[in-house]
Amino acid sequence: MANDDGIASASPIWDALDAATRTRTAFTLGYLGTADVDGQPHVRAVIVRAVDAETGTVFFSTHSLSAKIGQLERNPLVAVTFYDAEADVQLRLEGRAEVVTDESTRRATWASFGAGTRQLFASPLRPGSPLPRADARADGGSSANASGDARDDAAGYARFAWVAVHVNDIDAIDLSADEHLRCRFTRVDGGWDTTRIVP
Repeated sequence: MANDDGIASASPIWDALDAATRTRTAFTLGYLGTADVDGQPHVRAVIVRAVDAETGTVFFSTHSLSAKIGQLERNPLVAVTFYDAEADVQLRLEGRAEVVTDESTRRATWASFGAGTRQLFASPLRPGSPLPRADARADGGSSANASGDARDDAAGYARFAWVAVHVNDIDAIDLSADEHLRCRFTRVDGGWDTTRIVP
């Protein structure tokens, strides 16, 4: 993290997360933790696509049929972990996830995506489901199109989910010096209460 304040205050953390949405940095890719209906934890990589420092919110996109959406609807409590190997800084954000339903927000977000990102939503198949076998039909064709049609923008948009994580706690640790620095930031009255804690 380039800011001289490092992790001693919340502002440079949010600045670093915001920068990661404009150019690829170590914080562009985070690891989202959820739990399924049986309490089994699941962690997967997500790309942070937008940040609102004022409200303490990070956003990512996903396929509406992905397992994480069902998990978030049953239990919206999540954690997102980031690690910058060069700076030796780890961030763990905890909060409540919300699948955004406001159409104007979803439309504006979809319009900001390039063709490569939109292609991620072309397939009608549920992410993680088995691919159809080529011999599944008598005529030798597959029973479903795994890749979908990237030209069908309306279908891709329907499969696109925009997820907001409203952060209420940040656990930040800087391991770069001999004396490690760890701070917890708790959302209070629209700001962040800072406590230095044992690394």
